[in-house]
Amino acid sequence: MIFKSTRPVAEKATKANQSHYTERTLFRVLAPEEMLANDVYQGFMKQIPGMLQLPEDYFQSLYVPLIENFAAYVQALPVESGGQVCGLLNQGVARAYYTLEHYLATNQDHQNHRHHFVLFSASLLKMIGKIASGRQVILCQEDGAATKTWNPFDASMLFESEFYRLRHVVDDHPELYTHLTPVLAQKVMPRIGFAWISECESMLHLWFSLLKEEYDD
Repeated sequence: MIFKSTRPVAEKATKANQSHYTERTLFRVLAPEEMLANDVYQGFMKQIPGMLQLPEDYFQSLYVPLIENFAAYVQALPVESGGQVCGLLNQGVARAYYTLEHYLATNQDHQNHRHHFVLFSASLLKMIGKIASGRQVILCQEDGAATKTWNPFDASMLFESEFYRLRHVVDDHPELYTHLTPVLAQKVMPRIGFAWISECESMLHLWFSLLKEEYDD
């Protein structure tokens, strides 16, 4: 169960579009395998290697840790204040998968595994700056008592707390997330994946351009 609350409507919610939460709602910190356990995510994970004609060891070394790191970081956070629970996770995985699918269908003469990983990872992570903009994540005890405010620039919540609450704040700098995204994206990227991209200057430039939404580049 993603979260619990004194509000009965929220206690058994399992789908983002059925979820309701307030600043009193207590979310459980979940391991990546719990966040990605449903059939939709598992379907994506099974289809990606075949879609890319990617060796299994590449997929296990690059894509699996990337997706799991992303899930560990974003947890059940919405994209915007009052948005759907798990919005960042749902939209990120879907955007990465369908961006790659569209690219493969329209660029059949350009098949390059490193380029594919750049597109997938940048599409997955392009909104991750939202976790540090326009909200506070309050790490809590099981009774809801706050212990500290989560700092996403340090580490994921995974080993810091079992529960958290969301507090939305006035977003005086709505574009700040675009500056934070490349910083947080590098924390989430598996080390071997970022090293692979950074070996090629043009690929590294493309990755940062996509994260910053500089589509002309």
